[in-house]
Amino acid sequence: MKKNFVEIDHTADLCIKVYGKDLPELFCHALKGMYAVAGVQTESANATLQKIKLEGIDKETLLVGFLSECLFRLQQGEVYDNPQITIRNLKLSGLLRQNSLETLTREIKAVTYHQMKIVEKDGRYFTYIVFDI
Repeated sequence: MKKNFVEIDHTADLCIKVYGKDLPELFCHALKGMYAVAGVQTESANATLQKIKLEGIDKETLLVGFLSECLFRLQQGEVYDNPQITIRNLKLSGLLRQNSLETLTREIKAVTYHQMKIVEKDGRYFTYIVFDI
């Protein structure tokens, strides 16, 4: 079984390497990875669906925008999981299930572009994502 993401040792920040069979899956695994390294736990009793629409100038900008939007909402006590997104022509749209944050063990300040380059190799995408903590 192939992994969706792995945490990578990094000097001062958090870093994960994320995998996906296509861009939407890569983005979903990146969100799961961000929540995992932050220790996010949710209260799923009052889940609601939220629409999301974003544009980027390249794949990396779109990924940082997506994760930054979800991080902003996390800082407001909202957790978006189970993303159902599509990406076409550097435009992301879809639905996210919104839950309330129950616990958070590590605060992430920002999603960075450091080391980020989305690469397709052998029919699978991957990238590194560094989080400022």
